[in-house]
Amino acid sequence: MGILELLNERLGLYARYGQLDPDIGPTFRSYTWDLEKVTLGAVWHFSKMHQLQIEYEFNEEDAKGAADEVDNDILRVEWQTLF
Repeated sequence: MGILELLNERLGLYARYGQLDPDIGPTFRSYTWDLEKVTLGAVWHFSKMHQLQIEYEFNEEDAKGAADEVDNDILRVEWQTLF
């Protein structure tokens, strides 16, 4: 078994894009801002019972002048064990 076959069998890569435009004027409530989100992730299957998931989420908000630039990118690391 070659290294590429092993990676293909155990490693899953993915990307996700999302966009939200609530079409509301300038406000200080962050849930009303335009949002653009890109997520890159990987899942490594160690065995049938264990896997490691890593995601990095790039968030870009348009506060429409209501606030300065918001730095809220997210790194998630999750270990999963099944029993």
